[in-house]
Amino acid sequence: MDDTNHGRVDSSFLKTDRGFTLVEILIVIAIIGILAMLVLMALRGGPQIQKAQDTRRKSDMAKTTRCLEEYYNDHGYYLPESQYACDGNGLAPCLSAILCDPYTKQPYKYQTDGSAKPPWYKLYTNLAYMSDPLIGQSGCGGGCSVGGSTYNYVAGSPNAPVPTATPTPVGGGGACSGATSPTCGQPQNYVGLCGGCCPGAGYRMQNVSGTYTCCLDATCQ
Repeated sequence: MDDTNHGRVDSSFLKTDRGFTLVEILIVIAIIGILAMLVLMALRGGPQIQKAQDTRRKSDMAKTTRCLEEYYNDHGYYLPESQYACDGNGLAPCLSAILCDPYTKQPYKYQTDGSAKPPWYKLYTNLAYMSDPLIGQSGCGGGCSVGGSTYNYVAGSPNAPVPTATPTPVGGGGACSGATSPTCGQPQNYVGLCGGCCPGAGYRMQNVSGTYTCCLDATCQ
């Protein structure tokens, strides 16, 4: 028996791939951290995130308005303001708990005429995606002030009152006519081009076959 290799360890067993040094590992971790931060900065408050949050808000508003109409059908009037509160049971059994904004944790603003048996209601919130055309179409494109706060989106009963203030024309000459505030995309009775008649920044006037229409700047032709 050949004992010449007795006690000798094959050197191939001692060969290992070269590992990462501590400095290399720290550099990789730093790069990953920077990339993650950049991704978060891009996503936080970005349009897609805002739209996703607003989808939830619109869904909550739709559920609430449906239950308010059911309440009206059962009682002959809408839920009094005193009975509307976050997580309250004023709309049970249609809603076991009145919905709140899932992101701000604040209630959707509920407005009535203040009576014990309200004949109408409005429900307000703020959409995060400011370019949503529904903002202007809802009638709060220029901001609706209620109870010291301002909202850009509103839903309400069919008989809810509409703003009656006449807009003040600024710039461009001409004058605004008509008793209602401009609504995005709806023809208005304007004399001349009157940009100030539009409800807030991001809107402008467009002449459509001789009729001036207030629209979101991005949607104007």
